[in-house]
Formats: sequence, C-alpha cells, structure tokens
Amino acid sequence: MKRPDHGIRSRRLPVRRKLCYSPAMTLAEVLHEEFEARKARNVRYSLRAFARDLQMDPSNLSKLMAGKRTPATSVIEHLKQVTQEHHPRLHSRLAKVFIRTAGGFFDFHPIEDYQRLLQWQNILVFEALKLRNPSSSVKDLHAATGLSEAQITAAVGVLVDFGLAKRDAKPGRFQANLKHVSTGGESAQKSEAFRAYQRQLLERAAHALGEGSPSDRSQTSTVFCVDKSRLPLVQKRITTFRRSLVKLLDGGPSRNDGVYALCVSLFPLK
Repeated sequence: MKRPDHGIRSRRLPVRRKLCYSPAMTLAEVLHEEFEARKARNVRYSLRAFARDLQMDPSNLSKLMAGKRTPATSVIEHLKQVTQEHHPRLHSRLAKVFIRTAGGFFDFHPIEDYQRLLQWQNILVFEALKLRNPSSSVKDLHAATGLSEAQITAAVGVLVDFGLAKRDAKPGRFQANLKHVSTGGESAQKSEAFRAYQRQLLERAAHALGEGSPSDRSQTSTVFCVDKSRLPLVQKRITTFRRSLVKLLDGGPSRNDGVYALCVSLFPLK
C-alpha cells in the first residue's frame, strides 16, 4: 500500500472517527497516524505544524515518518519530554514503540512500570512464548517453564499490558509480540528495579548449581588483577560477547527447546 505524501502543503484527508493503535506499530506508523488524525481535525494542518508541535526540524521529522532514519537516543529523549508535557495521548502510544526501536523500557516507562515488568518469571514466560510457533497456551507455557498456572497467567497479563505479548485469535493462546527486549542502558542500570532483577537472576544461578546435570549449564569464575582504566573497553567487549553468544545459540523457532539465562558479573572483589 502506498503511503500518503506528507509534503509541507496540507492535503485533505478523510475524517477518521477513531484511531486504533497496535503495539506492533513502528515509530513511523504511529507518527503517520497522529499526523493524519490532526489533519482530519484541521485540513490546513501541515508537516511544518506537526514538527513545530513536536519541536523538531521538519526535515528530520519527515525522515522519521518515512522510516528513513533510526531515532537516536537524543531524539527519543526529546520526544519523551515533549509528548509527556504537551501530548499525553501520543506519549502513551509512543511508549510501546520505543520498547522495540530503542530496546530499553526506561526510555519511556516510569520506574513503577519498570519494577512491575522486571521479574524473572515475566521474562521467562516472554522467552518461552517464542519456543512455539505460532502461539502458546497456558499448558504449553507450564511445560516449558515449570511455573504454576497462576504465575503464568499473571506474567502473561503483564506482558500483554506492556505490548510484549498479544492474545492469539484462538481463545486461551498467546504470542510474543517482539523478538527481544533489552533492560536499557546506563540510566536503567542505576535503578533499584534493575538491581533487584539482577539479584533474582543470580539467585536462580545459585539454585542451578544444585539442580540438574552439569552438562546443562556452564558456571565458572576467574579472579585476576586489572588495570581499571581499561574497564570501559572490557564492558563493551562483554556486551559484544553476550550478543554473539545469543546469536550462536539461537536455532530459530523450529529448533529452540529451552530458555537459559547468561549472567556476566565483573566486579571488584573487596
């Protein structure tokens, strides 16, 4: 389908009585919907006016709406502030979009939402939803995770609220709505919610030491002297290592048959 031409001159559009946003929409699509809704209310509303309302350069906004530019962190932060203060409805729609485009919940979600989401059971169920194609039932998720029906139902409810999962057309079945989710960057890591989540995973790692076969896990450690000035470089390499390992182990929906956690801890031993 050909996208509408969002030139500077306004163009009459049919009036939409109701906008239906989907958590799976892209940033470009949400901005298109919002722009068209405003033009429907005011046929003289232009891209320049939209850029003015969002306090952005019209050329940059046009490229975002056309999907020709990936939003930088500074753009995300700008849209967060402007829409939160002046356009709350658009802010709420963009929140779920930036879970996917920026990969970090902290970019838009308040701390109380972050705390609600970051529970190891929720992330386990999110990953387990991707083990079956195209959808999973509560029974399927119980078999994949070992969680109780009540825990799974609660986790799915949270994931649906955040747009990370969606209800299938078949009753009682659910699908993952995103391929992956990051817990955010430096700002997120400073939060108590992030620290609590990491503690949960470390507790699960300690639990795994006494459960199952050693062939099903790898738990090792090294103590060594360091030049602290090189820590930033090491942190970047750890990030690269984690991503490459995830890619190596991903056999795709037809072959993946388990959910694992990788915890990498580099810290001063004193």
